[in-house]
Amino acid sequence: EAADGPQPVVIPETETIVFLMGLTKLGIIVAALRQKGWEEKTPVMIISRGTCWDEQVLKGTLNTIEALAAETKLPPPALIIAGEVVSFYENGISREQQVLFTGTNPRRYTALGRIIHHPMIRLTTRILTETEVLEVCQKLSETDYLIFTSPFAVESFCGQIQISKTPDFKILTIGEETSRAVQGFGLKPDFVSPIETSTGFFGHLKEKYDLAGKQILFPRSSLSNPYLKDHLEEAGARVEEIAIYENTKPEKRALPADPINKVVFTSPSTVRHFLEEYEQIPESWQIFCKGPVTQKYLEEAGYTNTLVIL
Repeated sequence: EAADGPQPVVIPETETIVFLMGLTKLGIIVAALRQKGWEEKTPVMIISRGTCWDEQVLKGTLNTIEALAAETKLPPPALIIAGEVVSFYENGISREQQVLFTGTNPRRYTALGRIIHHPMIRLTTRILTETEVLEVCQKLSETDYLIFTSPFAVESFCGQIQISKTPDFKILTIGEETSRAVQGFGLKPDFVSPIETSTGFFGHLKEKYDLAGKQILFPRSSLSNPYLKDHLEEAGARVEEIAIYENTKPEKRALPADPINKVVFTSPSTVRHFLEEYEQIPESWQIFCKGPVTQKYLEEAGYTNTLVIL
């Protein structure tokens, strides 16, 4: 934009036009198309995060697209297409697709299709004894960083350990869901990793903080995933882990009768429990996995054709 206002949008002589990274300029684009003489009924489409698993497509007309975009609040980056060609486009993700979700929090994955929740893990808080609570409070007094990697870890820990609203240590979290769980206890995370995997979390921590010599308290599941602890210690930190909740296999039940098109595995334990109960993943299912650690576990089990989601 120039100092005296936004630059005008020049519309060429064409029947179809595509705007890259134009979501914040939608109003200017619509006004320019009208000024050029495009009809109000001209089809307009916005593709948010195109080709990604969470792609969203919004279709309207020159007359309605601004209101639709304001109501839907699509995230950038986005592509805007105007012209009759939009009439021939069908949304890339079919809402008829049936998605078997094996984790505990399916809300954020609805863009993949119709979710059929079939959790392959059961999470239960491990109740600390009075002695253990005192020991944890003592460890907190010596802690530089308190790490949370899941909302359930937050609920299980903060539900038993009272933390000052202005602690002497920093609270570091993975993802917005975990961050919201922390805020639910009246606390403010000092750092929220935008990438919800152990590898992404560690990479961001290493860039932002000097880990050498720092004391880290890490409430986690009873199932050991050594990646984060090992890499933090390699960076010079001292890591104290606390198994604050149990991760167990639910009782076996029949798979849903609905035809399944896709399956989402959120952790190695969801894969392991599924294979223990059902022996194999049907060849016709498209396999999605959360993060590279889960993908590696699937590959070791013989499933190489997988897609990683975050």
